[in-house]
Amino acid sequence: MTAQLAKYERELEEIREEKNIAYTLSGDTWHDNPGFNQLEQAEARKCQEIAALAEMLSTAALCTYDNRSVKSVKIGSIVRCAIERSDDANGRIEEKIFEIVGYGESDPTQGKITYDSPMGRALMHHEPGELINAVIAGKSVEIEVVELFASWKDAKNAS
Repeated sequence: MTAQLAKYERELEEIREEKNIAYTLSGDTWHDNPGFNQLEQAEARKCQEIAALAEMLSTAALCTYDNRSVKSVKIGSIVRCAIERSDDANGRIEEKIFEIVGYGESDPTQGKITYDSPMGRALMHHEPGELINAVIAGKSVEIEVVELFASWKDAKNAS
């Protein structure tokens, strides 16, 4: 998130430079200067984004997952699930392994999904062996929580 904050601050500087150029070229801040007005609004939005991100960073807490739950799905859990889509005529069941992470930590390419994503919400608080009916990406699915792992190493060894 600190990289995102630095990116936002660079974008704000660019907006301010463009705003100064727009003012210098016309000599007016609002009469017949819609470009300046748009840049002023963009500056205000970017300032709000920076303030929100800075607030989030100031209250963030580092979480370590030394004792992951293997009884029920919680934030930090690594869960293998079997997913059956109702619209799949072949009745295929796809197995996936996900790590349930907090806000801003998701990386689907690494199997990390947030607890408040549709799949994360469906899995939360369920135990191995439970079947869950959910709607994911507008499609009905049946999800079975197959297994919970204490670590990614355990998950990879079980694959």
